[in-house]
Amino acid sequence: PGVGGRAFLVGARDYVAASLWRRVGLRINETVQLRVGDWYPRAGACGLLHVRCGKGARGSGPRQRVVPAIDGVDRLLAWWVGQVRGQFGDDLAGGGAVLFPSRCRTVEGGGLRPACAVTLRQGLARAVGCWLPGWAGRLTPHPLRHFCASHLYGQGMDLEAIGALLGHTWISTTARYVHVPAERVEWHWRQANARLTGRLLGPAPAAGTAGAGVGGGC
Repeated sequence: PGVGGRAFLVGARDYVAASLWRRVGLRINETVQLRVGDWYPRAGACGLLHVRCGKGARGSGPRQRVVPAIDGVDRLLAWWVGQVRGQFGDDLAGGGAVLFPSRCRTVEGGGLRPACAVTLRQGLARAVGCWLPGWAGRLTPHPLRHFCASHLYGQGMDLEAIGALLGHTWISTTARYVHVPAERVEWHWRQANARLTGRLLGPAPAAGTAGAGVGGGC
């Protein structure tokens, strides 16, 4: 089917949802409750996504947070909301429409209900089975949050910022999400050795200063 066909719309929806898990670490249950009006493209440096139903700590109830649309999420949501989402056929005016809709209409008012978590999980599983068959059954929404944390840490973002993005209350939780590759361990080891060598030997003499002050003079 071409652009605007059912297969395209469902595939695009599932791709954008999975991108939010991979790029900014949203939980799947946070994703299904997003509304079109929760996306603020002109706020902040790259747009902000208002997560109204974040997971609370130790059963404290939903916790809201604001998620910056980093790592290309701003462009992705601009495309989704501006060019694709309206093709599902419901009214987006007012921002109350769900961001990731099901294809079925609700009884009340004829609007689209949100795609459920099972539907989005199945969409990811189909994509993984097609494009990454070696990861079939293993690459699910939650490991994508781990990938997000590890990727951002590898790019230089500190644990406190990553924890705020993912909606963690404690940095210790965030630390369990970060998986440090061997290459990064080796890089830090080389950096530590270079610093130690510099402290023991001192800075190298500037070029052309060897022997300065030795010998004659006027």
